[in-house]
Amino acid sequence: QGSLLRLMQAVEQVQQGAGPLSGGSHHRHPGSRRQVEAEVVQHGPAHLRGYLLSLTEALSVTTFPVSIGIALVADEIVPVLLGERWVDMIPVLQILGVVGAYQSVTALLTRVLTAVGETRLCMRVAWGTFVVLPASFLIGARFGLTGVAAVWLLV
Repeated sequence: QGSLLRLMQAVEQVQQGAGPLSGGSHHRHPGSRRQVEAEVVQHGPAHLRGYLLSLTEALSVTTFPVSIGIALVADEIVPVLLGERWVDMIPVLQILGVVGAYQSVTALLTRVLTAVGETRLCMRVAWGTFVVLPASFLIGARFGLTGVAAVWLLV
């Protein structure tokens, strides 16, 4: 819980304009951690925050319609494209469509947190995921692939 709390606090700092990612806009991709630190010192943290927001927006505009669209039309396209044998997979595809939309933008946070030196937080979240997901998948597996997909969505 402590790692999740720190992650949420870091995101909150970005949203409030405080902390290492606060400020305006940046449209270039930061390179190494040293380059990111130089950018923050030279241009202020506003550039890095803007970079994160611009990338998140670009990813959202492209991945959300596709992912959510697949989830919404799965019940119609699966029988047509894959055949009646695959109808049982429709709920799995619908859940994974939502998961795909979420995962497409959350992956950026780890990269930005690493770039600003929050590697311990990233490591703690990774270890927590390493422990929680397998156990959760075992529980979800009792309900078939739909249960496993639901675990992926909820955890």
